[in-house]
Amino acid sequence: MLRVARGILLRPSFSTASTSKPLKPPTLLLSEVFASVQGEGPFTGRPSVFTRLGVCNLSCAWCDTPYTWLFDRDRHRKVAARAGPHAQPRIYDKRTELTRTTTDHLFRDVRALAGEGIRAVVITGGEPLLQKKHLQAFVTRLIDDGFAIEFETNGTVSPEGLPRGVHLNVSPKLENSMQPVEQRIKLQVLKECLAWPNSVLKFVVGEHRDLDEVCGIVEQLDIPSHRVFLMPLGTVCICGSAVPLVEITGLSIESQSSF
Repeated sequence: MLRVARGILLRPSFSTASTSKPLKPPTLLLSEVFASVQGEGPFTGRPSVFTRLGVCNLSCAWCDTPYTWLFDRDRHRKVAARAGPHAQPRIYDKRTELTRTTTDHLFRDVRALAGEGIRAVVITGGEPLLQKKHLQAFVTRLIDDGFAIEFETNGTVSPEGLPRGVHLNVSPKLENSMQPVEQRIKLQVLKECLAWPNSVLKFVVGEHRDLDEVCGIVEQLDIPSHRVFLMPLGTVCICGSAVPLVEITGLSIESQSSF
């Protein structure tokens, strides 16, 4: 019913309190959370809580955490077509490998693992920035609680929206990952990442030619060498015989004076 009061048309109001749905707490797709020591980049040796998130937008042939993203036969077939005998040997079950958890629950787990002695958190994956929307408040809460935050990212997803105090370890994938260059190298995103004062590049190298590709990317981005870190591909190089990292960099110092 409409009522008129002093020439003003009044419409009845309806309360939505009883019909509105409660807001769902933000959640993340989690692979694992554990305490360890950072083994890569500028903070090597620092005790940290590692928060490994699920899902990735790349499919590196040599990935050491395929259990975060390799869940379907079609994707496995495509990786195998590129990598041949070096392809990931199995497909993982997403239902057993990943857990949907609230950021409140994860925050409590991180604090419990950190105890009194750890004051750093490494957020890795997979590709963690794919879940950036629900990470923003979570990361801010960790920073407010006194934690230093590192992100491990492949440099294909913009970091825009993250708190500026986080450190970015940006790892562009080289040809040795056996993926098309247009998928693995996003120069504009890399420039966004490197605009952060707390950011470095980290490359996985397995043989001499990898360093030529590294130098090309570094030159395009015009960044100083102290912001570039190299790490070995592992005990076996998928591109041929493994070459010790010290040998690769030693030869490079002689032939690549600009690096």
